[in-house]
Amino acid sequence: MSTIKLRRSQQTVEIPGSGIRMHAPGLEGTLVWHGPRETSALRAETAESPLLTQALQEAGLEDRHTLEVNALTPVRRPGYKRNLLTDVAPDEVDIDVPVRANELQFAIYTDEDGVTTIQFPNPRPKAAAAVTARSGAAGQTVTYRILLRKAKGRPENQIRSRFIGGLARKVIKIVARIVLKPIAGQAIFAAAQAWEDRYRVEGFHGGTSQELLNTPVLPHQDWGVLSGKKTLLFIHGTTSSTAGAFQGLNEFDDVARELYRRYEGRVLGFNHHTLTKSVAQNVVEFFDAIVPGNYCFDIVSHSRGGLVARSLVELHPGAISKLLRNAWSLPRGVRLDIGKIVFVGTPNAATDLADPKDVPAILNRLAAIVGLLKDAPPVLALGAVLSIASGVAQAILEGVADLGEASLKSLPGLVDMAPGCAFLGSLTDADPSRYWGIQAQYRADGGLKAALENKGVDILFHDKANDLVVPTDGVSHNANFQLACLTPPHVFAFKPQDKVNHVNYFYQQPTWTAILGFLQ
Repeated sequence: MSTIKLRRSQQTVEIPGSGIRMHAPGLEGTLVWHGPRETSALRAETAESPLLTQALQEAGLEDRHTLEVNALTPVRRPGYKRNLLTDVAPDEVDIDVPVRANELQFAIYTDEDGVTTIQFPNPRPKAAAAVTARSGAAGQTVTYRILLRKAKGRPENQIRSRFIGGLARKVIKIVARIVLKPIAGQAIFAAAQAWEDRYRVEGFHGGTSQELLNTPVLPHQDWGVLSGKKTLLFIHGTTSSTAGAFQGLNEFDDVARELYRRYEGRVLGFNHHTLTKSVAQNVVEFFDAIVPGNYCFDIVSHSRGGLVARSLVELHPGAISKLLRNAWSLPRGVRLDIGKIVFVGTPNAATDLADPKDVPAILNRLAAIVGLLKDAPPVLALGAVLSIASGVAQAILEGVADLGEASLKSLPGLVDMAPGCAFLGSLTDADPSRYWGIQAQYRADGGLKAALENKGVDILFHDKANDLVVPTDGVSHNANFQLACLTPPHVFAFKPQDKVNHVNYFYQQPTWTAILGFLQ
């Protein structure tokens, strides 16, 4: 650990023992450097949470450097202009960090409001990037230019990030990992696939309500008890699992008992990959996992899981074959009847959060959500967010020209939720009477409000009402159906004052009350 005084100087500060150089001309205060973090005792020094430790492990990232900046962010004077591109503004810092052979790195920046964003190093010139991607020559450095945010959120005594505890200071953490693949454009997919393959078990599982929502899951094997009888099926959303998405059911024992009573214990979850596999591929694997028989499912879905549920009804084999660019037909001996489907926060009209035009903004929104909402994980996995970020960092290292296109277009599970995507256009006009929707309009406050409104993260939704991840009206209203126009209306809507958002629907009694009513 090293402590250095910051004196609003134009001189570059060198941190002993780290190889790091920092230029912070507008800061006055102290800078504390911590080296590689491995033990809980070391993490206690900076009040870091087990959630962050777990996420870094899942993403295969080494926690290389942690910089505590105890200094107020100055205000840039009106009319400030750089004389040279290398000039550092008063509210910026430039950080030169050593990079080892064949590795990538990026920074995780948490400000005084507890808002966390991901910072990527400045792209290298193309020729230099190609050399580094091949050999990662020792002795190289990467440079981060970070615009420091001025605290605008909660009072200091209330500030608490779920990543870095309640101390009112800035924390910049440099993380690194070995390059996965040397092929440009595939790094994001490779990183996401490694995470999903290791941390997301696929297939059907069931048991009691406790077993359904516990990990590891119990694979479902007794298909005979389901044949010809109505079964309740839970389908989770992006980066989640049955246990993660519907964990809130554990807080409503009376609801769990009623659901199990109605379906005589026939309750299943379908776990599937949501990043590296398309919805059409999820459907194929859904049928692959079922043994021959006659099945009838009512479905409760969250987020992207609702698109999987819709596809079971609306996509015929020809449409699936076209989406997969490979001939597919229903397996012999399997007859599937879908009854009611409940969409909870489902992007039936797409979501701008899956639009590949601004990848850093998407990652930063997700990081802000998971960092400041106490009930975000395991609905939204921080490990997945950091894994995708590591893939983006590798794409930068490899000199990929169009970062947005390379990032999200290499994740078919996300592309299927993007505005104008081929998948959503292939869904047909099904009978909407089987569909029911639960949606919310969320208005953030405190540190999250600072993140979304004051710090440029909320540009994604273009002032549309949303639940943090999905446009509010897009759950129940799209080109194929309008659930609010049915008699009676097939939608339940939380109001802004209810403080319900995309990741805490299932922790609300009204959600389960609505579901019980819809499935009556």
